[in-house]
Amino acid sequence: MRQTHFRHRILQQPTSVRSILEDTRSKPASTSIKTTITGLLVAALMMLSGCSNQPSERAILLSIDAMNESILRQYLTEDEAPALYRVFDHGACADFAVPAFPSVTSAGHASLWTGTYGNRSNVTANSQHVLPRDQYTVMEMQSGYSHERLSAEPIWITLGKLGLPVAGH
Repeated sequence: MRQTHFRHRILQQPTSVRSILEDTRSKPASTSIKTTITGLLVAALMMLSGCSNQPSERAILLSIDAMNESILRQYLTEDEAPALYRVFDHGACADFAVPAFPSVTSAGHASLWTGTYGNRSNVTANSQHVLPRDQYTVMEMQSGYSHERLSAEPIWITLGKLGLPVAGH
């Protein structure tokens, strides 16, 4: 089964609740109270959705630079890449995606991890000038893959704060 906009639903859900609560400041009192109550109910339902005797589902985010399902199927047989074929055949894949701008690997991965664009994550290129530029040379560039560049909270930190088990490689 294919799910469109899979990443958007997962990463934007907490932001949506936050935006509901933040929007109450600019509305009349009766609307503000209704919106606040609605926001609190949504937040409570989200928290309670984890309180179940059902076995928990696992989410695995796999990002392979410059490869999609059609490229894999065109160049590799199922015998050559059985695990990736299983992911594409039985996992959830985005049918459509708009890459973060600029569409370079480190900025794209930072957007996946944080749900933000480069202006918030501080990762805008694979190799970035150290600021202020007039105090550093081009030889002192910093890798866009370095954790030191990341200024937005990645999803594994958010999930860890919520007490959920997280692993990364």
